[in-house]
Amino acid sequence: MAIQTKQLLMIAYYFPPLGGAGVQRSAKFAKYLARLGWQVTVVSVVRPAFEPLDVTLEAEVNRIGIAVERVPYRAKFRQLDRLPGGWRLRAVLEDWLLFPDRMKAWMAPALAVARKIVEQNPGIVIFSTSAPYTAHLIGRELKRQYGNPWVADFRDEWSQNPYQTTTRGYRFRRHQKAEQTVLNEADIVISVTETISAGLKRIAPEAAGSFFTIPNGFDPEDFRELKAVASQQWTLTHVGTLNQAREALLLPVIQMLKDLIARNVISDTDVKLRLIGVGDWHNPEFTGLSWLAVQGYLPHSGALAAMKQCNMAILAEANPAAFTGKVFEYLGLQKPILGLVHPESPAARLIREAQAGWVVGLEANQELAEALCQSYQDWRNGENHIRPRPEVIARFNRERQAAELARIITEHLQHEE
Repeated sequence: MAIQTKQLLMIAYYFPPLGGAGVQRSAKFAKYLARLGWQVTVVSVVRPAFEPLDVTLEAEVNRIGIAVERVPYRAKFRQLDRLPGGWRLRAVLEDWLLFPDRMKAWMAPALAVARKIVEQNPGIVIFSTSAPYTAHLIGRELKRQYGNPWVADFRDEWSQNPYQTTTRGYRFRRHQKAEQTVLNEADIVISVTETISAGLKRIAPEAAGSFFTIPNGFDPEDFRELKAVASQQWTLTHVGTLNQAREALLLPVIQMLKDLIARNVISDTDVKLRLIGVGDWHNPEFTGLSWLAVQGYLPHSGALAAMKQCNMAILAEANPAAFTGKVFEYLGLQKPILGLVHPESPAARLIREAQAGWVVGLEANQELAEALCQSYQDWRNGENHIRPRPEVIARFNRERQAAELARIITEHLQHEE
C-alpha cells in the first residue's frame, strides 16, 4: 500500500521516560523523523516501577513535541517477588503463560489506543519495534484490520535469539510461527545488523516485503554539553547491563589487571575500573579491590559523561550476531575501545574498520595484556595512538539514519503526494 501522508505511528514499549539501551533507537528515530517533517505519534507504556527511569531523555522528547500515548501495563505475577525465591517462579510462569513475552498484558490496551489513532489518521504508516515482540503482534493486528503500510523493526533476533530460553518444542514452534507471520505480512523489515537481516530472510524466504539494515548509532547532540575532564587516573569504563554473561567476559580483564598490578607493571593507585549498569554481581573476584567501582544504573546523560571521562571504553558481548548500541557512542566520543567480542562479530569488524581500538579474543590473554599496557602507557605519556576514522564514524549518526529510514519508507512504499 502506498503511503499518503508523512505520518507515522510508532509502537514502542521502550520509550522515554523508560531508560536503558532499548529506548535510544526508537526515541532518536522519533526525534529526527519529526525534524524531517514527519508527524510522529508513539504508543508506549506508563512506566512500571521495575523499569529504569530516564527523565533527561523524556525532556528531550517533550521539547520536540512528539505525541506519546502511554498505556498502563499491569505486570503479571510481580507479587511473587515478595516471597523468598519468588522471582524464579515468576520467571517460569511468565515464560510459559505469557506469549510472546511478559508484555503480553500490555497488548490489548495498547492495541485499543493504536486503533483509534489509525482510524483518525487514515494512511498513517505503522512502525513497530522489538523487543518486546508483543509490539510486532500489535503492528500485525493493525495491518490486518486496516491495511496500512507496516514497518517491523528488529533490534534483536526473535526465535534465533541466543538468549531465548525456549529453543525447541511446542513453545519454540509457536514463536517461529508468530515470527514468520510478522515477516510475511510486514511491508518492510528492518534490523540492526546484516547478520540478523540474513537470519530473518531464512526464516521467511517467501516474504513479499523488503528487508533492510539500519544499525544503531549515536546522537552528536547528546555530546554537546559534556565536559572534557583531565583524568587523574587511568580509567577503564564498561557501560551496560551487568549480567552473568558479561561478568564472564569482564572477569579476565579484572584478573589481568590484578596480575599486572602484582608484577608492578601498573600501579594500583593509577587505575580505576568502572562497571556501570543494572544487574547483580556474584563473583568474589569483584569484591575487595580498591580500584574497582561497580555502580548501578545511570540515566543516559550520566552514562555518556562517564564514557567521556574514560581512557578506555570496554565493550563486552558474547553473542556473535549482536551489535550493542554502546559501541556507536564509544565511536562518537572517539574513545579507544577494548572489544571483548567474537572476532568475526559485527562489532569486531566495525572496531577494525574504524581503527577504533583493540579486538581481543575471548581467551586471548596476551592480546588483552598488550592492549591494557598500551592504553596505560598512552595515559602516562599523555598520548593517544588510537585515532578512529571520521568517515566511518559518520555513518552511524542518528540524524543520518533517520533520514535513511524516511527514504526507505517513501521509496519502497511508493510515496504519493
